[in-house]
Formats: sequence, structure tokens, C-alpha cells
Amino acid sequence: MELTTRTLSAQKHIALVAHDHCKDMLMKWVARHQALLAQHVLYATGTTGNLVSRATG
Repeated sequence: MELTTRTLSAQKHIALVAHDHCKDMLMKWVARHQALLAQHVLYATGTTGNLVSRATG
């Protein structure tokens, strides 16, 4: 079996997804990790993306 080594870029692509009743919990998590998340490309559904945008400016 061959060993494969991969180098991952520092910037990640992260999807933020939450059921309606869990969005508040996700927004709190995003607020706590805002500085770290700012270094990455974020994806979200319309509602979640709008909430994240409002919460983070």
C-alpha cells in the first residue's frame, strides 16, 4: 500500500448549516469563533447566511 501525503491550504471552505430551532446556538458558536472563521471562506443557506452576516457585521 502506498502512503499518500496531502498538503491542505490554510484557508478552508466551511459550510454553516443549522435547523431552525438550532440557529441561535450556531450564532453563539459563530460569535465565539468569529476571528478564526474570518480567515476562511464560509457558505450558508439564505436564512443562516443572513443571520451570520448580521451577527458579525
